[in-house]
Amino acid sequence: MMEPERLRVLHLMREASGGMVTHLAALTGALMEAGAEVAVAAPPEVLARLGSRLEEGDAGHAWRVPLPLYDGMRPGRDLAAAMALRRTVRRLRPHVVHAHGHKAAWASALAMTLPLGPARVVTVHNFLPSSGGGIWGVAQRRMVGWSLRRADRLIAVSETLGRFAHQLLDGSRPVTVVRNALDPRWCSRARQRQDGAARGRAMVVACVMRLHASKGVEILVDAIARLPASVQVEAWIAGDGPCRAALEARARATGAWRRVRFLGWAEPAQVWGEADVAVLPWLREGASYSALEAMASGLPVVALECPGSREVVPEGAGMVVDPSPEGLAAALERLAGDPGLRRRMGEEARRRATARTAREMALETLALYREVTGAGRTAP
Repeated sequence: MMEPERLRVLHLMREASGGMVTHLAALTGALMEAGAEVAVAAPPEVLARLGSRLEEGDAGHAWRVPLPLYDGMRPGRDLAAAMALRRTVRRLRPHVVHAHGHKAAWASALAMTLPLGPARVVTVHNFLPSSGGGIWGVAQRRMVGWSLRRADRLIAVSETLGRFAHQLLDGSRPVTVVRNALDPRWCSRARQRQDGAARGRAMVVACVMRLHASKGVEILVDAIARLPASVQVEAWIAGDGPCRAALEARARATGAWRRVRFLGWAEPAQVWGEADVAVLPWLREGASYSALEAMASGLPVVALECPGSREVVPEGAGMVVDPSPEGLAAALERLAGDPGLRRRMGEEARRRATARTAREMALETLALYREVTGAGRTAP
């Protein structure tokens, strides 16, 4: 008797860094362990970040396919990426094309026009970029809505993003929530750490994220400037982006520069391993791998009150505070003066972050694949 054909899944992602790449690495690794064949079509930069986590060539169960899919709406370039994706589908003949993020959903919708082609799944990882209420904002929502409606199944990585996608589609389509989880190899590297402030040094609060206007890092800089000199706190800001120069100037202007270090790009595991508290001052956040990684490292997480923050920071694993420099400064002063509170929150954070596994995330995703491929659809 012939063995049943393995499920073959082609994942699609635009140029990205951070959480989406972390998600893709965890999901594809767990899918391969569960017996699926996996391919990833993405720009070379993304494939390089995935590194050795994907085998190359058709001898294994994974393929890496360079695809010129980049951010920003450029019709000519987007159409070229869609045609390249179409050729890849014809060559690899996947059962499922799984697009990650709004831009990948757009490209897959442009490419996958044949009714008997592979099943199409889209995961919503983020809100739409803030674009105001003008013509471009309306056009952007319509383009994303058109892309999502052409998927056979929609996934969101949090309840917050599930509600966002549901509203974007005027409630016309169901959205399944499949929560993020960490790669077990990452969890094994998140060592048992000792609170540095308890050893007599200043409490280190770390922030690891892209330095962008939507991330609220200026609130952390202003909060550090407001702390009394008697409160021993040092802030490490790891990451780069368009706002770095402005944030460094702000630190100098407010006097926070004496207690703020801009690290540039740094390995998150190293930063979290040396820190005592994670501060993630998003202005809105649907889901966060930075929070999961910090929590798995045993750090309490302090976030600002905003859409999604209370779902990302579980009760007892950190603090959600007023979105102002004063509110954040008060939380940091409280944590600096209470090592026992930091320890209890850190223990709960580690427990919550490691309770869900990448295997569970993969099995939930596989169940959705099986639903949409019940008729055995493949690419023509």
